[in-house]
Amino acid sequence: MRPLLYLPLAVALALLAAFPEVAAADQATGNLVYAWNDTLIDIVGDLVDAGGGARAGKDDVHGYYVVSVGVVPARDDMTKAYTHARLEALRMMNQFINGVMVSGSSSSHTAARTVEGPAGKEKAKIEEFRSVVVERFNGHVNGARVWRQGPVGDRVFVVLLLDEAGLKARDRFRSVPGGQGAASRPAIQRNSAMAGPEASRRQTVEADGFAPLDGSGISAARKSAIRDALRNALEKVNGVAIRGRAGRFGKHVAEIIASQTEGYVSTYDVISEERRGGDYHVRVRAVVDTAALMKDVDLYLEALGAPRFSIDAPARYRNWLAKELRELGFQIVEGGAAATHLFRMKVSQEKVPNPSGGAPGFSTEAALTLVDLENGERLFTVRNSPERTPVYVAPERVAKAASERLALRGLKKVMAKEIVNALADRARKGQIYEIVVRNANDMDLDLFRHNIEATGEGRVVSWQWRGRDLVLNCKYPGSLSQLLDGMMAELQASYRAETQGRRPHTLSIGNRKAVFEIIW
Repeated sequence: MRPLLYLPLAVALALLAAFPEVAAADQATGNLVYAWNDTLIDIVGDLVDAGGGARAGKDDVHGYYVVSVGVVPARDDMTKAYTHARLEALRMMNQFINGVMVSGSSSSHTAARTVEGPAGKEKAKIEEFRSVVVERFNGHVNGARVWRQGPVGDRVFVVLLLDEAGLKARDRFRSVPGGQGAASRPAIQRNSAMAGPEASRRQTVEADGFAPLDGSGISAARKSAIRDALRNALEKVNGVAIRGRAGRFGKHVAEIIASQTEGYVSTYDVISEERRGGDYHVRVRAVVDTAALMKDVDLYLEALGAPRFSIDAPARYRNWLAKELRELGFQIVEGGAAATHLFRMKVSQEKVPNPSGGAPGFSTEAALTLVDLENGERLFTVRNSPERTPVYVAPERVAKAASERLALRGLKKVMAKEIVNALADRARKGQIYEIVVRNANDMDLDLFRHNIEATGEGRVVSWQWRGRDLVLNCKYPGSLSQLLDGMMAELQASYRAETQGRRPHTLSIGNRKAVFEIIW
């Protein structure tokens, strides 16, 4: 049983798809598994099942990370039990970072060296990966944070996570006056979403969850009930946190947040559980990270409120579509010049035979496509179900009109969810922005890259030189203006500390591109 699978999960990517032999060997020995783009919570579930352990990996959210799990028997004093589990997890993490014995008679160093690959390249990459992980975190074990904890049967578990993103967030609050290098920067400014008491605010709430006891058994029902309770705990916080802030998108944002307990629920305990008739009932006490929650509220508000939509549809459907979109809260603009996204609508009808043998009828298919005009990407296409729209009446024009109404009604049922989910998913994944630095040198590359990634969520995915112009391609969840707001104060401070009078001057900032020039 994987207790952490009580939380809703993303679909897990295949473990070490590029290195099947490595994955098999590590699973066989019980030693560390090295993972790229794995679902971290799935890895933790495996470690809880195994009674504890440590693994290293790398993904887009955390960067390089080491995760360790301590699992110990529960006791009357649960505080002591969790303390024991945390110390056990810390011991395992220290073993990995310091290369001490991990399991059996093999060390983590040996585990990387003895794995055979099909042509030797896999082994070299694993060795290199482990070296990078150790170098990144050597001396930083005190930066590990409790990521999850909870009961599982007659045991309790604690998960410690040591990751690059977490260390960067911690370092942003530290000031190192007179230090050397690009990392020596003043504390982050108060206008950042991570600054001040908001960064550590927690709220404890109790909530109930229910799940039907069906053929899947009590264990599955218990998991579903816990998921339901955690969603309800978030909804309790949402009612306070989002009120007055989300405006016309309040309902949509609350639904997005409530569907994602991972990342917002720091810890939880099941304080009671029982069968109630045909349902399984649990009550949980959950600690909700309201700082993380409100940060994502702002992210989703930006994703839903910033786009300006134009419509490409037959004349007879334009008013209907514009009305529906405005009722959802979206901005509709006339013409394409000021638009950032385009809704393209197509409606088609066809004659269908009458199953009763009478006069034929008509069915209607309505399709709606959302296109990002800034990069041409098609975000989604949603359709009604044409098989539910046949109408057999006379005259034909009445059948056509009735079938059309059924099609538009079906499209309306799915349209809002598809639009909101597509925009929210884009916000979570992040946009690619271009930052151009004119009259640049290698130091400018170091300073810009460091400060972009020091925001905690910004990442430089590539860069290139065009003569004296440096072009950085950056990924960030949110708008370009939000990225720049979060980094400019520290970027300017870095230039004052690290250069002799050089500084970046802003030339232009657009939706997807910002241009700077280095001046003296």
